[in-house]
Amino acid sequence: MKHLLRFAVVALVAVVVAGCAGLQLRKAEQAQPPHGSDFDVALSNEYLDLARFEYQDGNYDSSDFFAVRSIEAGRGNLVLPVEMAERRIPDRAVGELSGARDRLITALDMTARDKAPQDAARAQAMFDCWMEQQEEDRQPADIARCREGFLEAMAKVDAVMAGVVEAYLVFFDFDSSVLTSEGMTIVRAAAADAAAAPFDRIVAVGHTDTAGSAAYNLGLSQRRADAVRSALVNLGIAAGDIETVARGQTMPLVPTGDGVREAQNRRVEVFVER
Repeated sequence: MKHLLRFAVVALVAVVVAGCAGLQLRKAEQAQPPHGSDFDVALSNEYLDLARFEYQDGNYDSSDFFAVRSIEAGRGNLVLPVEMAERRIPDRAVGELSGARDRLITALDMTARDKAPQDAARAQAMFDCWMEQQEEDRQPADIARCREGFLEAMAKVDAVMAGVVEAYLVFFDFDSSVLTSEGMTIVRAAAADAAAAPFDRIVAVGHTDTAGSAAYNLGLSQRRADAVRSALVNLGIAAGDIETVARGQTMPLVPTGDGVREAQNRRVEVFVER
């Protein structure tokens, strides 16, 4: 009798655990339809598809992860692509995934959410899928599926954004936020481009190399973006039409190790968006 009772308790626990698995997926499905921008709706649906796929595959933790993201996006909340530090990615894949995330974030900063909402949502979901599969590192076919989905969607996003964005690079001296004469020439070109035809906004994104602490470099990148913004205002661009973003040392143009002085990473990227 004791053995039968023990078996019954174990069976009951198994049923309870199985019943809890995928709970977030059910919540996400009950939360439909999503609301918010076209991007929010598309992103919510993309994450829901991933949650369902992972559930069918028996990967309930990943199903819950994507289901929660679906719920948040469907509420109109800002959901960013997964940070590199949030996953344990094999060393051999870190470089490609870091570059992919930088490419995606840059497009999102350049209003891809508005200009290409469906493709941008697909790219973000497939990037997160790629990260999840690469961390597991057990199913090459699924890694390839997510990676190819990301690349296909990003190609479409890039094609759309190429027609609406002009980009300029303004470089800075080491540990400086003062515009050089060469940098001022580039800023004038960006201002002339903006004055030539109606535009939606200008975005100045500040970057640094990896010399110095991450906290210091974040502030330095903001000062560089602010310097470009001030120069554009002095050239006649309305201050309200210019946004600044600070990326610090997180998105190098030339990948380096920590503590490296690299001239091409000390920059502000200026985007004129139409």
